[in-house]
Amino acid sequence: MPTNLESELQIAIVDRAQENAPVLDFARESFPEFLAEHVDDNGDLVMHFFYPVNGCTEQYWGEGMSDAIVHAVVEQFGEERATAICRATRVRDLGIDSWWLRCGGVMRSSWAPEEVVRSIYARMAARLRSTSRTV
Repeated sequence: MPTNLESELQIAIVDRAQENAPVLDFARESFPEFLAEHVDDNGDLVMHFFYPVNGCTEQYWGEGMSDAIVHAVVEQFGEERATAICRATRVRDLGIDSWWLRCGGVMRSSWAPEEVVRSIYARMAARLRSTSRTV
């Protein structure tokens, strides 16, 4: 049975399809610190992050996730490349508070794109665990 979040995402996907936008087939992941999905969008890595439980603090989800995303992409790509190719934004839409990350060209320029994805997830989760921010 789909969760509330999955149901809301399906509605968003249907709405997007009705706008004649391409529907992307995201691979979903689950970590204690966040839920995530990612996809190769014409060579760009697109990642979407959700908090796994309602009611997290702004300090964790706002400040903590922003810090974790920046930390992960700078460690993964180096500061200059991360600044050039990565864009993150927080979106509060359809009752969902989530983060989006797009890293231009990563999926076509990497020898092992799935390893890059796993590394970013692991770096983010470790950063969130290592900070004093609480849920």
